Amino acid sequence: VYSIVQDQDETLWFATNKGIYRYNAVNQEFRLVPFTKNLKARSLYIDKQGNLWFTLDQRLFCYNDKNGKQEEYKGADMQINAICGDDSGTVWVGNRTGILKKFDRATGMFTNYDLFSSNGNPTSRYIEVLFNTGQGSILVGTLKEGMKLFDLATGTYRDIHITNPDGTAIFARNFMRSSGNEYWIGTETGIIVYDLRTGSYEQLRREYHNNYSLSDNAINTLVKDNEGGIWAGTRFGGICYYAYPYSHFQKYFSQNSLRSLNGNGVHEICPDNRGNIWIGTEDGGLNKMNIATGKFSHFLPDRKKGSIAYYNIHGLLVDGDDLWIGTYQYGIDRMNLKTEKVERHYKAGRNTFKSNFIVHMFRSSRGEIFIGTWDGLYAYNRDNESFTPVPGFDFQTQSIFEDKNGLLWICTLGNGVYSYDRQKGLIQNYRNDPGDSGTLASNMVNGQFLDSRGNLWFATEGGLSRKISGTTRFENFTVKDGLPSNFLFKILEDSRQQLWISSTRGLIRFDPANGALNTFTTANGLLNDQFNWNSAYKDPEGRMYFGSVKGMISFVPEKLSVNSILPPVYITGLQINNHEVPVGATGSPLQKSILYTDKVTLGYKQSTFSIDFAALSYISPEINGYSYKMEGLDKEWTMLKARRKAYFTELPAGNYTFRVRASNNSGIWNNQEATLRIVVLPPFWLSGWAYLLYALIIVAVIRFIVWNYRKRLSEKNKRRIEQIQHEKENELYRNEIEFFTNIAHEIRTPLTLIQGPMEDILTQAEDVPGVKASLRIMERNTNRLLDIANQLLDFRETEVKGFTLNFQPCDVAALLLDLHTSFRPIAHQHKLDISLDLPFNQFNAMVDSDSLQKIIGNLYSNAIKYALSKIEVSFIHLAAQRRLRIEVRSDGFLIPYGMKDKIFEPFFRISETSHHKGTGIGLAISKTLAELNKGSLVLEPPVDDMNVFVLELDLNTKLSLADDQNRQVAVSRKPELSNL
Repeated sequence: VYSIVQDQDETLWFATNKGIYRYNAVNQEFRLVPFTKNLKARSLYIDKQGNLWFTLDQRLFCYNDKNGKQEEYKGADMQINAICGDDSGTVWVGNRTGILKKFDRATGMFTNYDLFSSNGNPTSRYIEVLFNTGQGSILVGTLKEGMKLFDLATGTYRDIHITNPDGTAIFARNFMRSSGNEYWIGTETGIIVYDLRTGSYEQLRREYHNNYSLSDNAINTLVKDNEGGIWAGTRFGGICYYAYPYSHFQKYFSQNSLRSLNGNGVHEICPDNRGNIWIGTEDGGLNKMNIATGKFSHFLPDRKKGSIAYYNIHGLLVDGDDLWIGTYQYGIDRMNLKTEKVERHYKAGRNTFKSNFIVHMFRSSRGEIFIGTWDGLYAYNRDNESFTPVPGFDFQTQSIFEDKNGLLWICTLGNGVYSYDRQKGLIQNYRNDPGDSGTLASNMVNGQFLDSRGNLWFATEGGLSRKISGTTRFENFTVKDGLPSNFLFKILEDSRQQLWISSTRGLIRFDPANGALNTFTTANGLLNDQFNWNSAYKDPEGRMYFGSVKGMISFVPEKLSVNSILPPVYITGLQINNHEVPVGATGSPLQKSILYTDKVTLGYKQSTFSIDFAALSYISPEINGYSYKMEGLDKEWTMLKARRKAYFTELPAGNYTFRVRASNNSGIWNNQEATLRIVVLPPFWLSGWAYLLYALIIVAVIRFIVWNYRKRLSEKNKRRIEQIQHEKENELYRNEIEFFTNIAHEIRTPLTLIQGPMEDILTQAEDVPGVKASLRIMERNTNRLLDIANQLLDFRETEVKGFTLNFQPCDVAALLLDLHTSFRPIAHQHKLDISLDLPFNQFNAMVDSDSLQKIIGNLYSNAIKYALSKIEVSFIHLAAQRRLRIEVRSDGFLIPYGMKDKIFEPFFRISETSHHKGTGIGLAISKTLAELNKGSLVLEPPVDDMNVFVLELDLNTKLSLADDQNRQVAVSRKPELSNL
């Protein structure tokens, strides 16, 4: 990275060996400017119009990001390496031959200035970088001739002499103005912080065991963003970011160096009267830091005379020229501060203390020394250097404090807090009562502090407690009140009467006057969020020191200014059904980047979605706050701390506006919101067209219901009329039957009386031919009339009483042959060709022979009556179905197949055959008799222009004769109407 600039839209631009990249902090991604791919870009400059000026392979270009157009500017001896602009907007460029060029946009011409005219014979004339100071001059960085300051008014320059540690001239690659006259200079050997007014400077270099130092000494570019953060582009170490607002936190941590803290877990911080701070660690022994120089001295248990006893230090106390050192498990060392040698060691014994595990040590205003151990509290006797147990305190003591009245306040691990009046021997215990919120927050008490207002505070493992003066009651503050953790360690107060409290989740700034809370974490520049026991100190100048499990920090609270820069917030992403929405894809609601989209329209299947957003802040973006509201859905704002995403599930169809706002890392809200209008379309069945369709369907349904009602009413009336008509027909039918029956009775008796004498007359008239012929005619007609009368009476009998069937074994083949023989002469008289296909000489079946004879006789009679030329009768045995089939086929008038059921109704006659004599009841009786014989009689479709009547009988020999013998079945072929 050779150069970095930030434009008016907060976008960072990077010049590299592979082209120019733009970095969008919102999406945290780099994008290459396409036409610069694989070309070497060295210097960048943003003019007042927002145009990007840059060098590309030593050529000068201007690029407009809004329309994507670029323009190259050519001139003599270009070889451009560096670009900058002055306050008037004039562009200045420097080349490899030591010429500073002033570009006139109006004429497109360059004015040249030689910056090495007074340097004799320089080893190099290479101009590496240009920088406008904003004070009427340009800083010029060269390859081997250090720095120059060019005066814009006079067109002259002067050399600035800064050297590397080895005395050579610096290779100035980049400049950045930090504040006032302070300039940061990127060189081949690190960063130089230079004061232009005084000429003083400080060098920042890579420290190999310091993760907070530069990653590489070769600095190509420097830039300061709008929040005060400083970005350094290095040659081999990538990009380094310096959070300038958080530089007030001084870090002390182990770097495996004599100039750094030894150990990680800082457990004790104690000042002496010689300008030093003594630091006890849990893993690195004892450290001494000189406040003026920052230099460290390390003291380790090396088993030599005068060395400390153990690495783990849990208590420090300065008593005159002595430093008392409490260890974890190895008792107490007493060091002479003049010689810095341990002169006395105390361990558990009869005249000392029971436990070598030292927790805390305290010196009272009267010079008394108290030792807190795991097993109790002890007082030191200076006269005989012995230790005496303090009565009533046979438990672990965490911390001791003396108030202005001489009372000792003793914090314990598990027994709450004690006040101890040594003169009166009075002890009062303050403990936690889970059922009383006005008691101590917890019995695990780690520290105490008396503030400038006279309030006594206690840091417990259950929150912060303030003792209400003059009472035994407490006011407590916990995570419910905004604390990041209830586990607290130490308390200090700054000059503004604000409390600073260390915890397991950061450093807390608490204002007792208004209850305001701020938490500082690693995101704010701390070493670690986990602080440690008994490790806090405030020096006379107001600088505070806090120990953590990874070292120590120091800072001046008054210098920690509130961040007043309000980061803008952007909507950065849209996901539908957990999938990122592509821009411009088929069916995508985004036709351009979400950053530039004001409105999206979503289908009803896209109503589950999430929205990403981010505040454009480089300093601790993880502690920015967010709140959002979906107008049309939410009544209140939803607050978010770390998460930068809002989720919505199956949003109902409608119009919405998504609003989001952000706060900076100081908790100050930016009222400028990012908004996105969202239209969720209804499904088709809930759309306007659908409702129109529903209306039409409802109208159609109503019309159908009305029509159907009318139709049903009409059909009901029609059925009623048909019922009445049917009843009339039945009445007429019964009257007809009754009429014919009466006639048949009246006729049959005279005919019977006539039939006997006529037979006698025929016998006597054998020799009178003329008379005999006439008598034969009379005989036939008499028989016919008698047959008709008998049929009418039989039909009447079936209507009223039913047939009596007698199932007996019968030779059906013989019966059929007899009937065929008897009807053959009549057929011949009608000049009909009649045939019988009888494949069996004998065929027995269980039938009623009388009814079968009537059925077959009726079929023969009808065939002879209506046939034109031929009649064919077939006897067929359907063995597989165990059925008998008799077919009677005749030509002549073909019965329409649509009348196959009608012809079996009583008295039905086809109009085309009405010239033939008949009663219309023969087929009706035959069909009924066929069904009674477990068979059927049907008219099948014509075959070879012949009517086909088929009689089929069931040959099931297992038929129960008991069920069917003497069965009386009424026959009625008149159709009946139902559902009336």
